Amino acid sequence: MEGEGGNKKGGGMGKRVKGGIAGSILLMIVGTLAMGAYARIAFGRMRSACGRTVSGRPPKKRGPTIISVMPITRPGQWEEAQGEFEKALALNPRHTLSMYNLGLVFYRKGMMQEAIDCNRKTLGLNNPPPETYYNLGLACFERGLYSDAVESFKTLMEIKPDYEKAHHYLGLAHQRLERKNREGTR
Repeated sequence: MEGEGGNKKGGGMGKRVKGGIAGSILLMIVGTLAMGAYARIAFGRMRSACGRTVSGRPPKKRGPTIISVMPITRPGQWEEAQGEFEKALALNPRHTLSMYNLGLVFYRKGMMQEAIDCNRKTLGLNNPPPETYYNLGLACFERGLYSDAVESFKTLMEIKPDYEKAHHYLGLAHQRLERKNREGTR
């Protein structure tokens, strides 16, 4: 009998523990869904704010920042993105993130010289992202400007030595530069 009582007590304890775990899991699921709903609402508000800023109403202080983030998050709409970044730059020609993202758009559209120009301008602005050197290197590589690409990738690796893609493209740029030099000396 004593063993049965012990089992009953232990069994009751197990149900409470299982109920607590199930309650915790349910709480996590509900919390996750609530965060997703909040994110969708916040995203909608940002899109709305972006539209108001560009539409001709007085620009808000953070308007160009919102514009700089929104269009690039929707792949395949590079024309629209280019227009939005150009509008943001019309409001503030020294807005680093807008210039940086415009360079990305030009690269995606295959407009390498424009991408090179935007990336060089970005590097002349306040706090350019280090990845600007990577983007500049890629655009130079695509244009066959291998020595410029090498310099860009080297500069990035001085800032971020663990940037693996820069190592890869630095090697490719060196190979192409050597091949170009060999062919030029023939």
